[in-house]
Amino acid sequence: MSIGRFSKVVVSHSSDTNWQGKLGPLIPQKIKSYFARSTRPQVVRQDLEVLENPWTKLLQWFSDPTVDEILMAGTKPLSIARGAQLESVSSPFSEEPGFVAWLLKFARDQGVRLDPLLGSAGGAICYPHHFGHLQPLHLRWHCVLPPLSLSGPLLTVRRHRFGVLKLTDFQCDSSVRALFPLLLKKAHGILIAGPTGSGKTTFLAAFLQEFCHLERTVILESIPELPTPGPHGISLCERIASLEGIGAVTLERLVAESLRLRPDRLVFGEIRGREARAFWEALSSGHQATMATIHAASADEALSRLAFLAASHGAPMVQGASQTGAMGVIVLERGNPPRVVSVHFPGRETQGEKL
Repeated sequence: MSIGRFSKVVVSHSSDTNWQGKLGPLIPQKIKSYFARSTRPQVVRQDLEVLENPWTKLLQWFSDPTVDEILMAGTKPLSIARGAQLESVSSPFSEEPGFVAWLLKFARDQGVRLDPLLGSAGGAICYPHHFGHLQPLHLRWHCVLPPLSLSGPLLTVRRHRFGVLKLTDFQCDSSVRALFPLLLKKAHGILIAGPTGSGKTTFLAAFLQEFCHLERTVILESIPELPTPGPHGISLCERIASLEGIGAVTLERLVAESLRLRPDRLVFGEIRGREARAFWEALSSGHQATMATIHAASADEALSRLAFLAASHGAPMVQGASQTGAMGVIVLERGNPPRVVSVHFPGRETQGEKL
């Protein structure tokens, strides 16, 4: 059964997978020689047993509900993340070239462009049933190829606990949880902040499901992760250009498209860079609190990072300064389950409600 059948949405695609011929002189000789090795039939055959079904081998780890993420780096022992703890186990690959060959096939099967020039790719997969569990298994994957990676080919696969964790499952005082609907009404925008693995995306999904279930929510993402909340919500995903340099659809364009789709609320999956400018455009569109996740350890850091990223990608600093004053921030930290650290309300001098 093809992996692609399980793909929820893909990040990007290129109808032409013959990148070896198309990229030609654009690829330095050092990279060419690496990928020439990685596609040699005799090398691939060394890992043939693994290559036939490596994804199934990785999925077996997720039958353990305590496993949050799988981290692979070349042929080194892979790391299994459970909360803040990491455990090392043997890698399913004995040769880096075999690992690269499988990554190229894995991405191609999902319709995602991955080649030496691009160097990285990612996407999301949803399995309705997994090892007899009633809850769907939501996974996000991301890979980086040499020479961008100096540690060999990299692959991370993360579990999102959509539908498993509700707002009540996050460690949070009941009096602070009661502030969430007030934040929706008062804030011009809301950021869900925290470090990697703190449950930001899962928290945002649970938040939307509880408070925005009956709204016309439009989700805008670079990597498709968030489930669409309620019967009226919809999701849009950007697309990178093909090998021919055509077909790109940016988040800024998706913001413009969403305004013609009668949204009540615009939601961004994650702000990592240029998403910040599209987020600023959404804030000024006149809708209810626009929401997104961002990597930051505090409300102040989240607002500063948002303003910096927006300005770095062309948003006026004057606009950025005024917008951050109307932003609400919910800060999370890692834990099992994750914990709500603080809630920042617009207009308050203090960081927020400490728990």
